[in-house]
Amino acid sequence: MPDQHLIQRIELTSFTITVPHIGTDRAGAGIRYVSGPGEEQLRFALRLWTDSGAVGEYVPNRSRVIPVMAACEFLAHGLVGQSALARERLYRKMRLATKP
Repeated sequence: MPDQHLIQRIELTSFTITVPHIGTDRAGAGIRYVSGPGEEQLRFALRLWTDSGAVGEYVPNRSRVIPVMAACEFLAHGLVGQSALARERLYRKMRLATKP
């Protein structure tokens, strides 16, 4: 049977980054200009492996790392065993799971 590109594993890694002249806004939801070397910001990366050996990686460009990473951890469990090629179906499933 050919590889079905089934998601086998998902890894989330947090890290800090400092970008010159960039800081986090007061609400923690976005970025803002700051004079000088910039401010340390928390970010995270997601890496996904499939049974076919394909690896996908993504680093969100948002600064709201704590709630976004928590949501990713919650949703990742439902992706394992699913086809990585069914992106639209998986997106709808995750979107419904997070709507109030």
